[in-house]
Amino acid sequence: MNIDLPDDLTAYVHKLVAAGEFPSAVAYFEALVRDDQERRRQAVNEAFGLTDDDRARINAALDRALDPASGPSIPAEDVYQEGMRRLQVRRAQRASSQSSP
Repeated sequence: MNIDLPDDLTAYVHKLVAAGEFPSAVAYFEALVRDDQERRRQAVNEAFGLTDDDRARINAALDRALDPASGPSIPAEDVYQEGMRRLQVRRAQRASSQSSP
């Protein structure tokens, strides 16, 4: 991947590298991408009321579901309904904890 930047942004990145904040321009962009990934992960968690543990369980369930050796499949509607039920319970718990003095 090649990135063309305007001269002022190129100078900015070079300045950060020269100041020792990053070992290279590539390291700077890697940090930007990682920060963006983290910001987006947090935004999704907040939007759906998820924790990192929730996401790990969802990913593990998806991995199991996609593994043909995992046994019989579960209808998607059942999975969806269970997920919605859990989401409603979590939202109700959060609402009651926020309204309690």
